[in-house]
Amino acid sequence: MKHSPLWSLSLVLVASACLKDTSAPSVEIPPISRIAVTPASTSLLVGKSTTFAAMVTGGTGKEAITWSLDNSAVGSISTSGVFSAKAVGSAIVKVQVDTFSVTAAVSVLPAGLNLSPGAVTLPLGQTVQLKADVLDGLGGSTPVTWSFSNASAGFVSSSGFFTARGSGTGIVTVAAPGDLKATATVTVTPSGITVSPTTLNLQVGKTAQLRASVADGTGAASAVSWFISDASVGTVSSSGLFTATGSGDANITASAASGAISTSAAVHVSPTSITVTPGTAVLTIGSTKQFAAAVSDGTGAASVVQWTFSDPLIGSVASTGLFTAKGTGFGTLFANGSGLTASAAISVTPTGVNITRGSDSLIVGRTQQYFADVNDGTGRTSTVRWSFSNLNVATISEAGILTSLAPGTGKVTASAGGAANSVDLTITAGAVDRVTVCDRSATGCASVVTLAAVNSVASVRASAFNSLGADISSSCSFSYSAQTSGIVSINLSTDASHRDALVTRVATGTVQILVTCSANTAVLTIN
Repeated sequence: MKHSPLWSLSLVLVASACLKDTSAPSVEIPPISRIAVTPASTSLLVGKSTTFAAMVTGGTGKEAITWSLDNSAVGSISTSGVFSAKAVGSAIVKVQVDTFSVTAAVSVLPAGLNLSPGAVTLPLGQTVQLKADVLDGLGGSTPVTWSFSNASAGFVSSSGFFTARGSGTGIVTVAAPGDLKATATVTVTPSGITVSPTTLNLQVGKTAQLRASVADGTGAASAVSWFISDASVGTVSSSGLFTATGSGDANITASAASGAISTSAAVHVSPTSITVTPGTAVLTIGSTKQFAAAVSDGTGAASVVQWTFSDPLIGSVASTGLFTAKGTGFGTLFANGSGLTASAAISVTPTGVNITRGSDSLIVGRTQQYFADVNDGTGRTSTVRWSFSNLNVATISEAGILTSLAPGTGKVTASAGGAANSVDLTITAGAVDRVTVCDRSATGCASVVTLAAVNSVASVRASAFNSLGADISSSCSFSYSAQTSGIVSINLSTDASHRDALVTRVATGTVQILVTCSANTAVLTIN
């Protein structure tokens, strides 16, 4: 069959197309070389979440990423790397791509801390259980610590059990991991109050001292407020001193702990009276105070007053009412006239403590006796307590004997009866009297050292002593020198005294090493 030229050309084109390579060029994909995870470590609160990210170097970017967690009690992690915290603890997050894996650390902290009750008031001797609720996802099993700010008012146990032992207010603090804290205010009130005397019978113008005793567990004086039911009958001071100003009957109430507890005394005031002024006084030993008495007996005549004082060791009173303070303490001044009695409260305090001693300066190793004269006017031997402010420098015994230990300064203090006095003392090293140098590895103080081999080493120590034999090495700056050079090398310690040294033999031979402080020299022989 005959074909046309056009048909022949078509066959050629088709054949040429079949011979042409139409495949795309090949691209080499690098293998995975490493993976990383961010963040590498983190912490978060219970109930919160965070996202971890995996970074892959190499590969196609389509490899499967697998996330896992070693502690499912702490939380969970999703297939996209989202970690959700559900309980306090720690865990390791692991991410794997192909044969590569890497880990990150996660720590879960409590989300909060609640303390109940937030405030409590209870009497002395009572207890209360405080409860801490840690939002930790574990039902509150995370350990907590308890503390109380006022040890005189009470204490709290490791389980939050509070016991009241003295009146006052403090803060209970509970703490949990993650710097969580919660507080509660605890107020302890006294358990009781008594007042004496419980009844008073007196005349207009007379005074009487009432005293209140508060059971607050502290042993210290508690703040007491005083009130009277009828101000026309009299007044009562903040210290419980009652002054009768008009006839009638009234109740005097003493209250403590901001009114939480109270008790009363009954008072009857009759018209005729005797008064003493002033009603109270605070004096020092040797001082005087003039007291006056006014008697209203209705006769209009001058009344004779007799003065007495309750404790002759504390003071005496003249017939004119002039009181002279003699000894420390508390007493009552009485004025008696027309069958009536009035009183004044007097407190006498010491004038001071005098200290006698031999010197204001000692050298190390010396002792000194101190004496104290307590001006309390009683004639009794007072107990004196001695102390020294710098125990590194000196100590002082109960008998007032001070022993110097090292150079320095301090204060000697004597205290007695609420009074105290101090004197300064300077401790000096004293002059260097003797220097020694010894082989530290030998028993006793060996001044001859055998170093048989080259490069063998001896550790030596220099010491300085004053004339009392006290070690004053710290006040020296020792110098070392070898009489013959080239046999040993000497390396001094870096402290200011250069007390210690290492001696190293560098050549054979005998050499003497001279150690000097303040023109005093010791010799160490190296064989």
